[in-house]
Amino acid sequence: MKWLDEHGRVIEHDESEGYCIGEEQEEDEDSDNWSVEDDFEKWVCTDFKKLSMTNADASFPGLLSMGDSKTNRPGYLSYLAGLSKLQELRRHVQATTTETSVTFGQREVEWMVLRWPQLKVIELLPEGSNMSSVALHIMWLQERRPTLCVTKEALTQ
Repeated sequence: MKWLDEHGRVIEHDESEGYCIGEEQEEDEDSDNWSVEDDFEKWVCTDFKKLSMTNADASFPGLLSMGDSKTNRPGYLSYLAGLSKLQELRRHVQATTTETSVTFGQREVEWMVLRWPQLKVIELLPEGSNMSSVALHIMWLQERRPTLCVTKEALTQ
């Protein structure tokens, strides 16, 4: 299995060790000298099928956003464009937080439909969400991908 470390570098990891993004790793001697700009094309691993982060009680600001240059809001969704084999995106992606309710919309779900054709689970809504009262862009996503699970219930496997 391959993972991104805290510096965005792809590392090999044995699945049996149960590693999640967000856990502490040993620092490399040269880790402070590395930046995404130095190695941008190599840091995205296109073979990822599952992406999950620890501390799932909050949303990662900007992760589900394309960004907005008019308001100077950053967006990081485009950095995940190479993950065309992605099947699951869990934790830190709730569309109901204060931040994501403003930054996550139609443009982002259209982007996901185009770039993540194998996506089966994306934890956008809390457990027990009533689908009749969700935002229109999430309903649009469900219409385009009827088998896509968008609620936290998918975590219990």
